[in-house]
Amino acid sequence: MTDALTPAERGALAPYFSNLDGPVFALVNLPEVVKGALFARYSRSPKALRRLFLEEFAGELGAGGDGEAAGRPPARGLARAEELYARVFVEYGDDSVAQLGGVHLACEGVSNVLTKVLEWGRLMAYLEQSTRYVPYDDQPGGRYRYFREADIMASPRARAYETTVETTIYCAPESTGKGIGRRLYAELFAALAAEDINRIVAGYTLPNPASAVLHSRFGFKPLGIFS
Repeated sequence: MTDALTPAERGALAPYFSNLDGPVFALVNLPEVVKGALFARYSRSPKALRRLFLEEFAGELGAGGDGEAAGRPPARGLARAEELYARVFVEYGDDSVAQLGGVHLACEGVSNVLTKVLEWGRLMAYLEQSTRYVPYDDQPGGRYRYFREADIMASPRARAYETTVETTIYCAPESTGKGIGRRLYAELFAALAAEDINRIVAGYTLPNPASAVLHSRFGFKPLGIFS
């Protein structure tokens, strides 16, 4: 997702970001310690990377946000950057911050499918294979954050795909047999009643006769077994 930027903000960002509008961009003309500190904060913030840079880093680097030269100046503010890096390191106590130097490529608004393809191929940092803190109950652009495969969306099944959701619930062993699962599903189905949903798919580990009874009670029908 990209933020709307004022002309002044674009001027402040231009020397340090390869582009200001697309969801994939690189950092340039910044010391490694600044990039490491920035990405350390990024992993714990819901803000877009460029917005986070403007609010928390640009001032410490001396980027005034006043539309300064659009050229790419050399890296600067190293002493300040080292202090900033140390502050982030101490504040969050994460020694992986020290490994964050290198090439930083941001991919925003991508699916979990692409995230894992990048991470598992070690194209992205493998010291922490985790999704950033993303609220999956919001709807950017008016729709939920789930993957829409191009071939499916071009087929007659696109509508059925978009209105099918997957759900399940888990209860700790000591909490079974108390009606908790039934109450959870009742609340969930009440919430889903207002959504545009055609079909709900659930899964549970076998053997699990109690879960089979619970899902049958709520109208689920067995379709197959995952192998």
